[in-house]
Amino acid sequence: MKKVYFLAVMILTYYIAGTYQNPVLLTLVVLELLLFLALFFLPYYWKKVLQVGFLTEAAAASKGIKQTCRISVKNKGIFAAGRFQIRIRFGYRYGKKRRIRMVGTAGGTGESQLFFEMDTPYCGLLELELERVWFYDYLSLFSARKKQKDKMQLLVLPKEQASLIQENLEWNKRELFLETWRKSGENEQMEVKQLREYQQGDDIRRIHWKQSARMQQLWVKELEQESDASADLFLELSGEEPTAKGMNCFYQVIAAILLGLMQQVKRVVVHWFEAEPEEEICIEVWDLNSYQQLFCRLYQLDVRTAQKEKERQLFWKFQEEGKDAFRLNRKLEYYSNETLIMTFLEKELSISV
Repeated sequence: MKKVYFLAVMILTYYIAGTYQNPVLLTLVVLELLLFLALFFLPYYWKKVLQVGFLTEAAAASKGIKQTCRISVKNKGIFAAGRFQIRIRFGYRYGKKRRIRMVGTAGGTGESQLFFEMDTPYCGLLELELERVWFYDYLSLFSARKKQKDKMQLLVLPKEQASLIQENLEWNKRELFLETWRKSGENEQMEVKQLREYQQGDDIRRIHWKQSARMQQLWVKELEQESDASADLFLELSGEEPTAKGMNCFYQVIAAILLGLMQQVKRVVVHWFEAEPEEEICIEVWDLNSYQQLFCRLYQLDVRTAQKEKERQLFWKFQEEGKDAFRLNRKLEYYSNETLIMTFLEKELSISV
């Protein structure tokens, strides 16, 4: 429609200039024609000189907290870019994908950034794909479209809820829970010397959750004596067709179990069977960094390729060696060896889903 108005003004100017033989108006018509042609070619010029893409390939975020994402805009040309529009496709790996559009501008030669926020309602892998970019001239009369395939992964980590385990276990089940990890190493009762603020590198198992909740920041316990006890946790990834909501609960329960165990033992060894390539994966978790690395690795897996029989063989082999372990499946059934400790119900979990 803007093009129609522009042409109408140019034709009207030409008509008046021809009627009155006005050289000034004739010059104006020529300038309007040159401007029209320049505006036509400008979008194609910016299509060549403007590069648009995500600033990073991956970033970590916390569930429930909006994450700021950045898009890099590089202009190799000398002219400041007019309006351009970006279409981004996003969604969780096992959920539906949606699209959003962003509008931006760019200065002359150099690099600038665009910012937008993403909601993180679930923990898991949030995938973003930049699909297309539309470039417009200064008056938005013409546009040029460009496919811009660029991807980013947002690793949304679970909330830290160790109390999820401790508050839901009945007393007799809690005794079974504690007995299993005691067998895995010599554990001695340790007295708390003092509480202090969390520092980089402190073990997650030392976090004093009640004090942290009261003070609105992390506090840790300084203990009189260190324990070398450890625990093993097996993950069964096979199950029904995964959904973003279901995997959110699975990841959240894994986090709660890990944080609950790490309040009692020095480290937790997490096992699972990876179908492609077929191999056993063992990852030790003992601090915040290894905790995050574990979930980064889990998020990269496609649980639809999991093999139930291989997973069970892995666990049986471990038991044949006389070792004890915990086990969690995607039905949220939590076992100590072959004894069911509890089943987490999605509607009863203290998780925002």
